[in-house]
Amino acid sequence: MRGSRAKRSLWLLCALPLSAAGLAAVSGDPARTASAARYTVGAAASDAFVSERGSLIEMERETLIFRVSEFPDGPDCSEYRSCVEANYVLYNPSSEDVPLEMYVPCNTAAYFSDGTADCSISLDGAAVSPTLRHTYFAAQRNEECLRADSKIEAGLYAEDAPVTVRTYRCNSEGYLHLVFQYVPSETELLFCGAKTSFDKTGKLHAVHKGGSDGAMTVYSVGAPARQTDAYVTEDAAGEGERMSAMWSLREETTTFGALAESLRPADGEIGEADWFNGCVDYLAAADKGGVCEAFDAFGACCFRRWYQYSFVVPHGGRTTSTVVSPLYPDVDGGLYRYKYDLTPALRWGAFGGIDIRVETPFRLTGSSWSFTEGEGGYSFSQDYFPLGELSFSLSETDAAELPFSQYHSGAGTVDVLVIVLGVVAGVVIVAVGAAIVVKQRRRARKRAEQERGATEEGKLPDDGEDGKQ
Repeated sequence: MRGSRAKRSLWLLCALPLSAAGLAAVSGDPARTASAARYTVGAAASDAFVSERGSLIEMERETLIFRVSEFPDGPDCSEYRSCVEANYVLYNPSSEDVPLEMYVPCNTAAYFSDGTADCSISLDGAAVSPTLRHTYFAAQRNEECLRADSKIEAGLYAEDAPVTVRTYRCNSEGYLHLVFQYVPSETELLFCGAKTSFDKTGKLHAVHKGGSDGAMTVYSVGAPARQTDAYVTEDAAGEGERMSAMWSLREETTTFGALAESLRPADGEIGEADWFNGCVDYLAAADKGGVCEAFDAFGACCFRRWYQYSFVVPHGGRTTSTVVSPLYPDVDGGLYRYKYDLTPALRWGAFGGIDIRVETPFRLTGSSWSFTEGEGGYSFSQDYFPLGELSFSLSETDAAELPFSQYHSGAGTVDVLVIVLGVVAGVVIVAVGAAIVVKQRRRARKRAEQERGATEEGKLPDDGEDGKQ
C-alpha cells in the first residue's frame, strides 16, 4: 500500500511540469496558449543627451508620460501608436545666455519597425526640425562622434591612410588557402569572404571556398601584408593533397577614406562624416590582432539613429523641451516589458524631481519603482531625481509577476522551464535514492530477524574453531 502511494506521488511530481498549469504553478506565470507565446526583444527608450554646456543649466522638473493604448502585433507596426513623452523644464541661473545641443536616441527596434519611425520635438510648444545623425550602434564614443563636425581618426584608420586591395578568385571547387605575415602596429587586415586563423608561428591563414561562391578580398591598411604562401586543397582544413587548381589575383591601391566612402549607401541618409566615423568604430570593435574577418558585414544596419537639435536658454529664463518617441517593449508571451534610461540626466548642473504617468488600460504586473494606481493608469512622483533605468511590465490580464529592478528584468519562460526541469530531476533522484535506502534497510532487518530466529533454535552458523562447543 505504501509502495503504491509513493509511486503515485512520484508520478505526480514528474507530471507537474508537463502541463502549462503545472509550469504556471511553479513559476508564478499564468498558463499561456501556444498561439500567444511570442518572444521578441524591443528597444529601451532614453532621456535625451545634452552637450557639455548642460552643466550650466538646471533641470527643474521632468515629466514622463507613457501612453500605451495597444501592444505591438508582430513586425508590422505601421499603425502602432504607443509612445513616451518626455518634458524637460530647464532653468538658466547664470547671467549669460547658454546655447545647448540635445541628442535624442531613436529607440527603433528592428523587430517592429523598418527604422523610419520619427520622434517629434518641440521647444516651448513650437515644433523643431532636428538633424538626423548616425553612430555605430556599439560604439563607446557616441557623444564624441555626435559633437564632431568632421571625421575622427583612430590608429591606422586615417582618411589618407594607404590601402592595398587584393582580390582573389579560385576556379576550382576546392578551398584557396593564403598565408600572410605582417606587423600589427603597421598593418590592419580586413577580409571579405574568408575565414581566418593564426598558426603556432603567428602566421595568418585565410581560407576561401572556390567555385561559384565569389571572390575573397583582402584590404591591407597601412603597410601591405606579405603573402608567403598560396595553395588549393579539397578540404577547408588544408590537410589534404595540394591541387593544381587555378586562382587569380588582382591588386590595386586606394585610401581608407575612399574605401569607406565607396561603401556608403547611395540614398545619402547617413552623412559622410558619420559613415566614416561609424566605419572606424566598427573596425576597432571587430579587431582581433590586427585582423577584421567580417568586413563585409559592415553596413547601414550597424548604425544607430539620433535626432540633434539646438536652442538657447536665456539668462535667468526657462525653456521647456518636449520629445515624443515610439515605444517598443520586450515581448514574453503575454507580458510586455518597457525600459527607460534616466542616466543622461547626470549631465545637467542640477535636477529636481520627476513625475511619471503610465496611461494605459492594461494591468501593471511589475515595476522597478512603486506606482500608484489611479484613473486611466498609474503614477509615480518624487522631489528628487531617481537615476538608473525605469522598468515596468504590462499585461492584458491580472498576471502576477515578482517586482523587478533595473538590476534584474525577471526570468523568462525558457529560464523558468529549465529551473523547473532541474528541480523535478532533483526530486526524482532524491526519491529514487530514498527508495533504495529503504529497500536496503528492509533487507538488513529481515536478515537480522532470520539470524535471531536461528539462534533461538540452537542452529548457530559454523564460524570456525572458535565457534565449536
